Amino acid sequence: MLVLTRPLGLTERYFLRMRGERGCADPFLIVSVDGADTGPISDADVCAAWAALRLRHPLLAARIVPSESNYAFAYPPPSTAAHALRQVRAQLEFATVGKDGLDAAADSLRSRWGGVDPSETIDLRDSTCTAAWYSNGDGKYLLGLQASHTVADAFGLLGLARQLLELLAVPGSAEREILQHVASPRQMAGALEDIIPGPEQASEEERGTARRAYDKLMAPSLRPRFGLNPDGPPTESIAVTRVVRHTWPEDETKAILRACKAHGVTVTQVCSAALIMTAIRYGPKAETGTAEDGENLYFKVHLPIDLLSRAPDVPSGPREAAVRVGHYPTFLSVPRAAVDEGEDGLYTLARQVKERHSAFVDSPYFWHFIRHYLTDSQAILDAALDAAAQPEAANAPPAAFLPLLSSLGDWSKKLPPAYAVEAKDDGEKAGELRVADVTLHLQVIPDTPCLHLWTYGGKMNFQLTHNIMHTSAALMDPFFDSFIKTVSDVGRA
Repeated sequence: MLVLTRPLGLTERYFLRMRGERGCADPFLIVSVDGADTGPISDADVCAAWAALRLRHPLLAARIVPSESNYAFAYPPPSTAAHALRQVRAQLEFATVGKDGLDAAADSLRSRWGGVDPSETIDLRDSTCTAAWYSNGDGKYLLGLQASHTVADAFGLLGLARQLLELLAVPGSAEREILQHVASPRQMAGALEDIIPGPEQASEEERGTARRAYDKLMAPSLRPRFGLNPDGPPTESIAVTRVVRHTWPEDETKAILRACKAHGVTVTQVCSAALIMTAIRYGPKAETGTAEDGENLYFKVHLPIDLLSRAPDVPSGPREAAVRVGHYPTFLSVPRAAVDEGEDGLYTLARQVKERHSAFVDSPYFWHFIRHYLTDSQAILDAALDAAAQPEAANAPPAAFLPLLSSLGDWSKKLPPAYAVEAKDDGEKAGELRVADVTLHLQVIPDTPCLHLWTYGGKMNFQLTHNIMHTSAALMDPFFDSFIKTVSDVGRA
């Protein structure tokens, strides 16, 4: 068994095409770890833990190669523990910084991994991920995990961070696991489409009914959509990444969540509504002679959904390092005048988001919809990238946009805040590794600002990532500030 291979699935091929040569949309985590009351964690400890994870999740040790059908993952299982430990070195970056140097190290990682410098992009012909471990020499550490979106999503990265800290907390556990996997190599995780129901399992009648229901849901996609107008070109080669983060304190987070619950909507639905309201405020004004009160504007909110939590046959054990997140659309028709209706208008729109969400996600044809939407999204992406490659694309007017919203829920269970460390000799507790902070990032998408929403440690976070050469700070800062104020006001009412 020299090399194991498997073809890329449909979702993996979608992200492969999206990322291009510069890794656009590849996600990464930066985790601040406090181990001040434990013994020091050595580079060798981290190497062993990462080697064990590569064997537990073989896609982390794979590369992508051409195949007869398209592309495939290729994974060569190591033949000995020594081979497994040697192979990880190319994926790991170590550094010791001063006692106050971890903040600067985090800034450096955000800049390097979030930019478009080809030298910092994961080369899928050689690897699918990379990791960094920095120490300040005083018991505090910085963990960075970056993966191609073809092998991991945000939840997968959180799971990897958790599993790495669990291994580091139990001396010798990584080395034992390496020996087990070398003796009995694991297969690569299957593609997403292998674990979710497929339309082919349904009757012809059901497939036809599902297709008609899907077409009805997607009918609004033909309408021209409203959004902001960028003030620069989306050229990849000159993209410059900028990240802005807002964190609500625990009391304000609780107040926002209580208000959403009292109105029968989720914070994701309220934030979707706030995003649209803010776009109306800062987007193009009504043309002269248009009756603003009667003008309806059309929007599409493209949201992620964890399909693993809905799949009927979920593999047991820790979450696999593989793409398990899909997306679904929410189409909305909003009167321009809704922006002047204050809190009432916001909740009215949030309830419309809820209705559209339910029409897709709670449909008996949900799995049909997911497959159809993925196929359509692939076709749209292919057409857009092919059009952008044409010479005349340089003179095309910039398309209006709505920032891409990813609402990722509460991470506290996915990445627990504390890990009891066992003493090397007797297994007794020898302090704790604690997660002080965690942030999610992605390699910038040159023509699409992205908003990430998550809660950790009782605090809600919103983070904007954008290419300032396409959407400047002068354009996005007032937009982001207004959006944050709208969400904050929900908790103050």
